Amino acid sequence: MRGGEFSPGAVDTILDRLGWHVPYYLDRIADRALGAQSCSSPVSSAQASAAVDALLDLSHRPHWTTWREHLDKNFSDPERTRLFAILAAASSSVEGTTLDSLRLSLFKGEPVDDCTLGADLDTLEQDGYLTTNGGSSRFRFRMELLRLWWQRYVVGRHLQGGTDG
Repeated sequence: MRGGEFSPGAVDTILDRLGWHVPYYLDRIADRALGAQSCSSPVSSAQASAAVDALLDLSHRPHWTTWREHLDKNFSDPERTRLFAILAAASSSVEGTTLDSLRLSLFKGEPVDDCTLGADLDTLEQDGYLTTNGGSSRFRFRMELLRLWWQRYVVGRHLQGGTDG
């Protein structure tokens, strides 16, 4: 990573927009922000936000495709389809989705018992995709940027047999 300074607001912007403070992604964002930095002033909140946005460009797909590939390579159907459906539901908003919502609407035509649904949610939590707020029944993406990537490039494309890039 290049040397440089960040304004306190820029640091807050990056941390808020990223969500889960994974060093790999922090480094990618910092490199991008510092590359656009003027030598005479620290990275501003606007520059930091632009660096975050840039990380979601399709040209940066190598930073994100491993998340989808993990599910494609390590799970078979019908489990894989359920995992993608849960992530699609969770990606629809920052707040995520609830267990009740998943039970009611997600698996129309294919009944899924609570034990199976719980195991799927546990898998997605343990693998770093989802998190809950202190034992709540609301499941949301652990990393906001991954949620945005998932929503933009994966939702719908998986069901159509396409790829995310």
